[in-house]
Amino acid sequence: MTEQILEQSTETTSLQRESSYSASDVEIPVKVLHDVKLVWEATANKRILLRHLQLCPTNRCNLNCNFCSCADRQKNSELSFGQAQSILKTAKKLGCNAITITGGGEPLLHPDINEIIETCDDLNIGTGLVTNGLLLGNLKRLVDWCRISVHPGRDWKELSSVVADTVPVFDTDWAFSYVLTALDNLVEVVEFANNHNFTHVRVVSDILNPDERLMDKARKLLKGIDCKVIYQDRAKPTRGAQKCLISLLKPTISAEGMLYPCCGSQYSERGQKRDFLGTMGASENMESIWAKQQHYIGTFCEVCYYSGYNKLLGLLTQDICHKEWC
Repeated sequence: MTEQILEQSTETTSLQRESSYSASDVEIPVKVLHDVKLVWEATANKRILLRHLQLCPTNRCNLNCNFCSCADRQKNSELSFGQAQSILKTAKKLGCNAITITGGGEPLLHPDINEIIETCDDLNIGTGLVTNGLLLGNLKRLVDWCRISVHPGRDWKELSSVVADTVPVFDTDWAFSYVLTALDNLVEVVEFANNHNFTHVRVVSDILNPDERLMDKARKLLKGIDCKVIYQDRAKPTRGAQKCLISLLKPTISAEGMLYPCCGSQYSERGQKRDFLGTMGASENMESIWAKQQHYIGTFCEVCYYSGYNKLLGLLTQDICHKEWC
């Protein structure tokens, strides 16, 4: 009986971790249900607020990862600080509570990255950062969370030294994202996270070449030390929904200033080139797009990891009968 209770407790902790720190492949996106204003606007006014913006300030990168899903991007493209500031102000008007600064390229290469973060602070927008970690010394402004990307080909000794020097400086929720192309240094990454009070480690398949067998090996290798690990095998996507409402909830803006339905746009078609696809228009048209609720037509997407979000948002914006009998 005690073992059964312990097993249930562990499962609950795992679900809480996934609900807190992961969005793709989530069957029930509980964060939506916790957002009272978002639910009210969806049910009462049939409107989806722009709640979470993913911003790619630059396509420049200091690494050249062979699995990069943005490898064919225009690598010199970069938002000016004025563009980024305008985008953030408009997003705030449309309901934005949070931003993830990501790539594209390596965000910490942007010359005004700290001013962009400061703008988010001034607008009361929560800020997350996705980085390869090598340039953490460029970070001068506090972010709410930071996820550091790792893969087996990286020099773990060099990266862990940089991260160990930076973690004590900022009161930030730190995490790793380990791209599972092999198992090299995986144990060391997880042990580092456990020893430095990281919130989690996301072990994710190479999204363009997912290998379920390798994920099984990772689970076995980490058994007993994976109390902070979220496993994402990415092997079972769905087709996109015709009414892609996540495109209004958490869109992506590229370094060219173009609006895309989600952070997975670059792999929405199987075998396509590694760049964003399916633009919704220029970022300058954001106010008009949200005023008209012009969601993306997701049936163009052969690969989608946000079906849970689209199902829930679709149900919230539909009228139903017998609401009292819940």
